[in-house]
Amino acid sequence: MNKLVAKRDEIRVAIADRMGLGSLQTLSSAQTADVDREADQEIAKCRAAIKRENTYPEATDLAPFQRLLVDYCRLEREENGPEDGDATEGFGARH
Repeated sequence: MNKLVAKRDEIRVAIADRMGLGSLQTLSSAQTADVDREADQEIAKCRAAIKRENTYPEATDLAPFQRLLVDYCRLEREENGPEDGDATEGFGARH
């Protein structure tokens, strides 16, 4: 399993836990869809915040779930390259 898929699964587990649903393996298809939709929304919000700030937040400043999201976004960028509209080549570096 690649790192990006594994990190997304960690996010999904955290969301299912936060929703009080228990293990991903025991969810109905509707619950799985809810978890996936929530994961997509949280990842999109994280991407937007990183793009807006043009930097990744310090891990020490984040709650564990936020850290998972930032780690996912960082891995995604490493694997897929920069998104259109990244302001600088140094996107993600602390300035």
